[in-house]
Amino acid sequence: MDKPNRKARRAVHSVARAATNGPTENSSTPVPNSDGRLLSWRWVEHRLSNAKTYHVTTRGVREPASYEVRGVWMSPHIIFSCPGSMADALRMHASVQIDLEERGERVVLLGEALPLKQVSPIPDWLPAYSTKYGWQIPGKYADVFVVEPARLLGRGHAAERQDTTEWLFA
Repeated sequence: MDKPNRKARRAVHSVARAATNGPTENSSTPVPNSDGRLLSWRWVEHRLSNAKTYHVTTRGVREPASYEVRGVWMSPHIIFSCPGSMADALRMHASVQIDLEERGERVVLLGEALPLKQVSPIPDWLPAYSTKYGWQIPGKYADVFVVEPARLLGRGHAAERQDTTEWLFA
């Protein structure tokens, strides 16, 4: 089974079914439940890499702020640009939920969105972004954020009867 990158601390067995055979503290791959049907890290990375847009939600001033944004998956981060109103909300409340859903498959990433200028340099993100969307981000990247993941959930197509798989990050 594929291993998540080194930032992933451990993966937890099915969220949909409580089981007693949870992972050991040093586990770095999903622990199969009684059916042995969990998603691979490759499955998650494929969906995050190929997403055209990401649906990002955070707390706003009076209500949740939710936008569809353009971004790139640079494992284990999502780097995205957003409108000024969302950027203002993220500067006040960094906690985000990023959702992808297509044909019954779902990926949910929970973490903190930090302004690009506040994190260690991530090489090649700008060429990857430019290649993916066919244009450069204008300006000084004031409204570009990097998501530091805390938790990731993946659920395969219902017809495949795969349980939700969870990864926790250090």
